[in-house]
Amino acid sequence: MKIGNKRRWGLIAAGVLCAGCMLYYGIEVVAARIKTPQIVQGILQSDVVVLRLNELSPRQIEILLTVEDPQFYHHKGVDLRTPGAGLTTITQSLVKKLYFREFKPGIRKIKQTLIVRYALDPLIPKDDQLLMFINMHYR
Repeated sequence: MKIGNKRRWGLIAAGVLCAGCMLYYGIEVVAARIKTPQIVQGILQSDVVVLRLNELSPRQIEILLTVEDPQFYHHKGVDLRTPGAGLTTITQSLVKKLYFREFKPGIRKIKQTLIVRYALDPLIPKDDQLLMFINMHYR
């Protein structure tokens, strides 16, 4: 009987842990969805943007995307299929800069990926993401 009780308590503990994680990350995503439009609007209207997309040739944009994120216009912020992408897309790079003071790999990657998938990418057009990326990463 004791072994059964230990297993039951283990399953209960695992369930509570999972529920806690889901609640925490759910709150983080909701907070990011609320903050994202103001953050992006502030950046797009600031002196951070010194280079507009129409100042780049289609070939320059093509080269940038080939190097940084080949499937940028075809994925929803996360791309696990492109070889050599390093598992970081343009959108993920933006989230690192906008939502983290200091990004360290590990558990933060979960938060980053959820914000990318459910806050930044669905709320901000791809061209605005690319504009911010160029101006924030290539200064």
